[in-house]
Amino acid sequence: MLPSTSLPDQEKALHISNRFLTLKEVTKLLSISRSAIYRRMDPRHELYDSTFPLPIKISSTSSRWIESEIIAWMNQVIESNRRPIIQ
Repeated sequence: MLPSTSLPDQEKALHISNRFLTLKEVTKLLSISRSAIYRRMDPRHELYDSTFPLPIKISSTSSRWIESEIIAWMNQVIESNRRPIIQ
């Protein structure tokens, strides 16, 4: 058997979390439309979410989201929806 050439788990997590994502990748990861993403980023829209990660400019014509920020936002949404409702 050949020795494993995969990165240790911590390096894999670091590599994944620092990746730049295109709008198409963000829509696929979140399973929501492009317009739903833009609505969450628009302070004038009723679906605006101030916690939603904003893209960064990587060139004069390209913007990308940071994967770790998208995943952190997803975890925040999951956590907030799983908290017991206290009445």
